[in-house]
Amino acid sequence: MRPILQRRAAARLAAALLTPFIPELRQQPALVISATTMSGKTRPDTGCVLVSEPRVDKVGKAQVLNAELVTSDGYVATASFETPWFLQLGNYYDVEVRSKEGGDGAFLVSKTPPQGTSAPAAWFSDNIFGISGRYGAYGAPQDVRVLRDERDRSVDGGRLLEYSFTALKGTAEVQRRAFVKAVSPPGSKDVVILVAGTTASRWKKENGEKTSRAVVDSLRVSSSKTNLKKDEASDYRTYKSKMPDLAPQTNGGGAMYNNGD
Repeated sequence: MRPILQRRAAARLAAALLTPFIPELRQQPALVISATTMSGKTRPDTGCVLVSEPRVDKVGKAQVLNAELVTSDGYVATASFETPWFLQLGNYYDVEVRSKEGGDGAFLVSKTPPQGTSAPAAWFSDNIFGISGRYGAYGAPQDVRVLRDERDRSVDGGRLLEYSFTALKGTAEVQRRAFVKAVSPPGSKDVVILVAGTTASRWKKENGEKTSRAVVDSLRVSSSKTNLKKDEASDYRTYKSKMPDLAPQTNGGGAMYNNGD
């Protein structure tokens, strides 16, 4: 058989094999580009659905971060905490601040534990240090250890934990320490969790422990009723992505820093 006839025969065979599947292929929905995928990098699962863009305000000498989070049971939780670090911008981040060097930082997690702030420490460990969490970009952290676990004695109660763990960064292993504070928004079964920490080498020598503890101790959470559902459609980034002419919001004060990491 001549080459041109061979190609035609192969084409007819391919068409015959594919014909039964063409209707199914046409029925497949197009992939939707969401706030999770627009950055080209999988966003960590912090559980944060944001009503509006987080902002840093100057309050006296302090920088205070404010963020509004949708809970799973009909509330908007307004979380605020003091920070010496810079607000991270971009779709990869939910609510996060970091030092310019990137070693120190804090971020929020919003989840629904089985027993609120009284959930087992293992639940907090799994939801903060799992492979889908903020520290899991290169694999789940190793050697996660709870060094402290106590009820917070502050007015709003809550839970305070201290951790040591090994984070993976590329082919390197980084020893880290962190404080975790969990508070339930009034009326809600969810918890808002603030994680603040640094490398183990900076924990004692460079006031890393003192600074991280001050950040989590400053966490305050209030709430108000809402009809918003805790899903991607309620996140401001979803509708903002559909309005390319929308002018970006300006920061209400304080420092902002866009780190591509």
